[in-house]
Amino acid sequence: NVIYLHFPVLENPREYYTNLHGVYYASAYLYYILNNIFFNKYLREADLIIANSKYTKQLAEKKIKRSIHVVYPPVNLDVISDQKPLPLESRDKYFLIISRISVEKQLERVLYLLHVFNRIGLRDWRIVVAGSRSRYSDAIIDYILKNATRMGYSDNVEFKLDLDKRELVDLTRKAYAYIHLTEREHFGISIVEAMACGTPVIIPRNSGGWIDIADMNEDVALPYSDLRELEEKIRLIVNDEDKWFKLSLNGYNRAKIFNRWRYREEITKIIEENILY
Repeated sequence: NVIYLHFPVLENPREYYTNLHGVYYASAYLYYILNNIFFNKYLREADLIIANSKYTKQLAEKKIKRSIHVVYPPVNLDVISDQKPLPLESRDKYFLIISRISVEKQLERVLYLLHVFNRIGLRDWRIVVAGSRSRYSDAIIDYILKNATRMGYSDNVEFKLDLDKRELVDLTRKAYAYIHLTEREHFGISIVEAMACGTPVIIPRNSGGWIDIADMNEDVALPYSDLRELEEKIRLIVNDEDKWFKLSLNGYNRAKIFNRWRYREEITKIIEENILY
């Protein structure tokens, strides 16, 4: 009766994950074809469709030609909210990336960031990538570390895998800032969690992170459209302490609206109004 869309499931992977090639694209394309054959039927017949973001809603409505409601996903902030954000002077010299270690997440961009750090004089800073393993994670990590070593940046990148929740929160609280590398993400739980820690975030413009989480407000998050603009935003947040404090405070306050209790109330109300009565 009710479908909750976590991502635009009928979107062509070539449009959604632009960096997929070869066997990775073939697998994604097969998944796309099967969804269009089988899942499309459920979408047409469902009594109610709810999307996890306005971004997902816009893409999905183009495909299935029917109205879709929006309820933001629940974010468990309980472990985070019992601690106040650390001030700037208590932060460590690293930018944090949280991501599943998989091909479509565009983690090869870490190598570009290492060049950026060198150009703007952050030679003793690190990029810390925290994430869960996937089938191809070892190959991806090996590729990044080998190239970082070849470029002379082996001490500037670190992977932390399969951390428990409290370890991840501690890592996020101490980070100078958070960078989301994957474009066209439908939402971004890790973005909300970083903001809830008072950690400023830098996120792609073409994503639910910017449209829905940050509400397209540059005092809540710093957006970027390409790698050149990403470099500009890194320079800004490193050189402007007032901007850092503003992003930390506004992000912290904005994150509160995505708590799991709000989700429970909203999704219950929307089901009651559209199905039960």
